[in-house]
Amino acid sequence: MIRARALLFATCVAWAAFAPVASADIPPGPPPTPTAQAGETPDDRATGFEAVEGASTENVSGLGLMVVAYGLVWAFTMLYFVRISRLEATLAADVARLEKVLGPE
Repeated sequence: MIRARALLFATCVAWAAFAPVASADIPPGPPPTPTAQAGETPDDRATGFEAVEGASTENVSGLGLMVVAYGLVWAFTMLYFVRISRLEATLAADVARLEKVLGPE
């Protein structure tokens, strides 16, 4: 139980350390809703398009997220294999103990 809690804690710490902060420059509050002017039709609004200057950029590195994801998958896989090998060793010891108690048949 302690190992499971430690693993959960380590996972939470890793997630918090590498969590994206994509909304850091977005002000809090509800998103603005488009409002129609009096007497304005959808065609009138469509002609008011203005191009955005500059390219939009991502705030989160995809490479970093991918490395963290693969690292977590590998860590959980290795922990699973270690657990299975310990269970197998315990089972082999139990079988050997039972063979010793029961004796040769």
